[in-house]
Amino acid sequence: MKRLILLMLAFVFLFTAACGNGGASTPPADTGAEVTALPDPEPTEEAATARKIIIIARRETNHIITELIDRFNAESPDYVLMSRSYAGEDGETQLHLDILSGDRPDLLSGMCVSMEVYAANGLLKDLYPFLDREGLREELVPSVLRALESEGGKLTQLCPDHILYTCGEPPKYVGDADRWTLADLERICADNPDLTLYGSQGAKFFLDTLLCGIMDRFADLEKQELHFDSPDFAAFLDLLMEMQDRARTFSGNWDYQDGDVLLCPLNFLSVNNYAQTISNPQVESLRITGVPAEGGTGCLLGATNRFAILEGTGNEEGAWAFLRWLLEEEVQETMEYIPIRKSVLEAQLERVREGIPETTVTKYVDPEGAANGTNLKTVTRTIPAVPAVSEEQIALFRKILGDVEGIYQDTMLHPCYAIILAECKAFFGGKKTAEETAAAIQSKLSIYLAERAA
Repeated sequence: MKRLILLMLAFVFLFTAACGNGGASTPPADTGAEVTALPDPEPTEEAATARKIIIIARRETNHIITELIDRFNAESPDYVLMSRSYAGEDGETQLHLDILSGDRPDLLSGMCVSMEVYAANGLLKDLYPFLDREGLREELVPSVLRALESEGGKLTQLCPDHILYTCGEPPKYVGDADRWTLADLERICADNPDLTLYGSQGAKFFLDTLLCGIMDRFADLEKQELHFDSPDFAAFLDLLMEMQDRARTFSGNWDYQDGDVLLCPLNFLSVNNYAQTISNPQVESLRITGVPAEGGTGCLLGATNRFAILEGTGNEEGAWAFLRWLLEEEVQETMEYIPIRKSVLEAQLERVREGIPETTVTKYVDPEGAANGTNLKTVTRTIPAVPAVSEEQIALFRKILGDVEGIYQDTMLHPCYAIILAECKAFFGGKKTAEETAAAIQSKLSIYLAERAA
């Protein structure tokens, strides 16, 4: 059981280590209005002048995105992709000012950015025409594309790979349901006064786990419609506080059948990770319902690496060249998470049907240094065995994937969710009432959205 808990908490780290300075869990100190280049290896001046330059705006320093950019630059004969950093507290404001002034980048990295705001302001290209022009829409997982759509069915962002975010519970609480609501969760907790949501985890964890599933009930960020000052949201905060009080007296019994834990957040990082997790006896005993959602499935897309093409740059084809490259089979086969291309995904599912033995992999710490002979240091790591999965387990994976209908947003990475978390901290610390917190969230989010309206 401890291994399962560590797997769940590792997912939280994946998101919270994505933004900021050197992978810190909080945004870096304010860098002012100056925008500086990220410390990525830059193409030589000769190489840059021989190829067309694409500029990508980045509020993160995510190493996976940096590695993708470096690889694209090494392989593309026509384009060089260069990063423009908008890190720091004023980074998003500076990005907005650059867009308004006409100094807009060609691409936008979606991590640590309110993509809904840019889509609502008509600043992002619809990517479906690009996909259809090259016959690629049919090659990609349709449920993932739907989850990435903005208002009006436009595909204004694209992720080359993703994580599946869902949740399981003991059947003695949820029966044979395959989805549930916040009202169901409240009823179960009221009927079982010793029950905790997730052991000793506190209110911030609950907020991260539950908010995405019910966000539509309180906000439509694209339409700038907010309802956080409603009695329902205050009641939600009171529920989180009550469950935090219960967490303080958690018995320590993590057995989902006999203990007092309700939620088992499940974050499938890859096909192999799905096979390893779903074969855990504790998970096998659970009913997969998704997180509580209002009228939806509660299955969400963890799309850490998302990209959008900005309108009106004159370099849309160059920006598309990078996204097109991300979808190539050879690139998809090396993705960190679950690939969006169906053929690559199917090949991975076929491999886990038979199981994969434990292997060891040795890599150069510095591939570029190894290539020029300046750093030949290597690191060896063991890749755990992947158990064979049954057809029933493969069918469950397909169901979860088919049910995804929204994007998981971490409260430390998405600017709007970060505002909610910041206000809730005072409430969780007993310094504000639920009603005061709800009113503050309503006010600050209204100001945030108004300031970024085109």
